[in-house]
Amino acid sequence: MFESKLFAATFLLLFATMGCKQKNNSSHNDFLNKYPHLRSDSINTFSIGDAFQFTITENSCCQTFFLYAEKPTKELLHEGLFTLVDSSTNIIDSDCAGCSSYFTGIYECTSPGQDTIIHVVIPNSKNFEIPHIDSGLQLETKQLQTFTEEIKKYSRKYIVRIN
Repeated sequence: MFESKLFAATFLLLFATMGCKQKNNSSHNDFLNKYPHLRSDSINTFSIGDAFQFTITENSCCQTFFLYAEKPTKELLHEGLFTLVDSSTNIIDSDCAGCSSYFTGIYECTSPGQDTIIHVVIPNSKNFEIPHIDSGLQLETKQLQTFTEEIKKYSRKYIVRIN
């Protein structure tokens, strides 16, 4: 659990630091071509020492978050099988309504095992509140089950298996 919290803190620090810099599209695109992307709804198999990339897009039209242990979180939490080693951010101009910003993390596989990343993007038109993120409230078990079922249609699973 400590590794997950350490990773989350590192992820947020890197995201905040990199978020202050605007990179041009060509350098961001060059960065994207170095490592394989995780494929959604697939088993992505790697060996220890391999690297992969995972890109998150954010847009004013949507709420985006991860599910970890069936609870929503802004951080990419996982079971300690991989480590963030590099990142690139392409932030759009704040005056560009509807444009997307991109954060790409490069992760190195460090331990054998399997984990599932669940990334959720919900259109704001759905007026869907995310209590854990928006207000810090905790859901009761029944509410959490309903919440989890409702957001399944907006989620993508990325299974990471490290041999």
